[in-house]
Amino acid sequence: MFAEAAAAKPESVTTRKSLAKPKELMRWAAQVSAGLALSIGMATAIARSTPQQSPKTAEKIGTVRQIYDGALYPDVQVQTFRNIDRLFPTRTIRHGRHVYPLPTTETPLKSVEFTSLGKKYDIYDYISLNRVSGLLVRME
Repeated sequence: MFAEAAAAKPESVTTRKSLAKPKELMRWAAQVSAGLALSIGMATAIARSTPQQSPKTAEKIGTVRQIYDGALYPDVQVQTFRNIDRLFPTRTIRHGRHVYPLPTTETPLKSVEFTSLGKKYDIYDYISLNRVSGLLVRME
């Protein structure tokens, strides 16, 4: 009785075709490899076409009017000047043949004050009034 049951196969059970032949195995491996290569290629193309936002372009910046009106808070002013290419056309100017290094010092400037037209200013006034984000000082 058990021998009859074991010998009879139910029709709903499907059997897999063996990949024992080397040609069939190679064909199957080639198809899987081609599918993977296509999937990876498409994923790469999609990733490259999706614009990535850099931290620089994510910064909040002011408007041109705010720059000229002097209406920017210091942190926004720095971010705006760092991203000036988002407001105005810019280009890179290459250095010349003879480049001279700027000397550096380990001692920071503590209190910079100057007088202009009889009025005394400090570094913060200079930066705010002149709408700049930095100052280069060369002392000899």
